[in-house]
Amino acid sequence: LNSIPAPFVERIEIVNQGAGASLGVEAVAGVVNIVLRDEIDGIALTADGGISERGDAAEYSFSVLAGKQFSDNRGHFTAGVTFASEPSLLVQQRPRISSPYGFGLDGRRSFGEDAVFAPGFGGSPSTPNGLLSGVVTNSGDVQLFSFSDAPQVFAPDGQSFEPFEARLDQLYNWTTDFSALPEIERLIGYASGEYEISPDHNAYAEFHFAQSDVQSQVASAPVFTSRGRSRSFGDAIFVPADNPFAPQGLLALAELSAG
Repeated sequence: LNSIPAPFVERIEIVNQGAGASLGVEAVAGVVNIVLRDEIDGIALTADGGISERGDAAEYSFSVLAGKQFSDNRGHFTAGVTFASEPSLLVQQRPRISSPYGFGLDGRRSFGEDAVFAPGFGGSPSTPNGLLSGVVTNSGDVQLFSFSDAPQVFAPDGQSFEPFEARLDQLYNWTTDFSALPEIERLIGYASGEYEISPDHNAYAEFHFAQSDVQSQVASAPVFTSRGRSRSFGDAIFVPADNPFAPQGLLALAELSAG
């Protein structure tokens, strides 16, 4: 239905019983018949627009429909084009849903008996800066950090590390990059012609064109695994010990765990 602009529609017929004889063999239980305008003589211009009550998500459309009758109204030709645009809307632009809800207690994600359902605690534990779970030895074995049951994350200074405790400031708010509404641009063209050859015979031709460009943004999928290949997210990211960009805090963390 998105390929049929409203300005091109003359009427909509609803048949709630079998109409296969007149509308096709598939119209067994009924049919919705959309009749397009095909006898217009002149030009019709249409412009529509709208905006949300919050002053965003403005959308608009423009349509041009033209037609001409000829040969004493025995023939007619109709053509039209419409362009519609609907902007993207990110989840973060709606305060009520901009922070994912989850269970938390004392500023940390928790599923304890006294945990409350509050915004922010539904964030992802896969933080943008990564979770550090252990080191890979020369033999290829993965050795988890033995001095802490929790993986390590970058501290606010960007150099040192701290245990991941599922605090609000450590959880990743995935709604920041998530589209509530996709951006849509739609271009639709239509043309039809009909000519009465005789009282019992008509020649008819129709052309439809539709092009839609849809752009949607989703939250980043984390890349993580503690050992080997992860079918869901791919391989883990390994940082060589001689990487010149590896922070000293990371090297010290690895040396403390593996020696």
